[in-house]
Amino acid sequence: MAEPESDRSTALLDAAIAVFLRYGFKKASMDAVAKAAGLSRQGVYLHHPTKEALFRSALEHLGASARRAAVQAVAQEDRTVEERIFGAFEALHAKIANSEHMDELLSTAASMLGDSLVQLEDGIVADLTRGLKHLGVAAAWQPHGVSAKALAETLYAASQGFKQRKLSRSAYLERMRTAVRIVCQPLGE
Repeated sequence: MAEPESDRSTALLDAAIAVFLRYGFKKASMDAVAKAAGLSRQGVYLHHPTKEALFRSALEHLGASARRAAVQAVAQEDRTVEERIFGAFEALHAKIANSEHMDELLSTAASMLGDSLVQLEDGIVADLTRGLKHLGVAAAWQPHGVSAKALAETLYAASQGFKQRKLSRSAYLERMRTAVRIVCQPLGE
């Protein structure tokens, strides 16, 4: 039975993400992506006519899948509120952790994606805002004049700052756990 097109496309994008994270944008090749995806180079070009087009699609795919995973983490009712919010950040950064090429990839993404990258980040903040409202964290901060969106933006900014410091995955997660704990403090968890 033939593999459905969407599954093939997803596998190609997942392979491309792995190659870009391993080699960076400049050193990644369509041959390496083809090999990782189990396709011919021509097969990759049928889906994406240039490396730039593949990179854009791979980033959009990565962003969408990370957002879905973060929303799922917040929805896990068997975990504490703090664990659910922290789980969202684990999910958001799971695939991109520890790539030595993050500076180059982020710079390339910013120049290629422009408004799309801003929209992705705005979407993540919107997802976090909804999660903080749903979990009651926002209501606990409301008497102090802090909105759910301000909490979400602060957590996201902390996350971005910790990533830019090029911390190990464990150090990044430790600092994010602290930031989430501070935000959840009014709940008394």
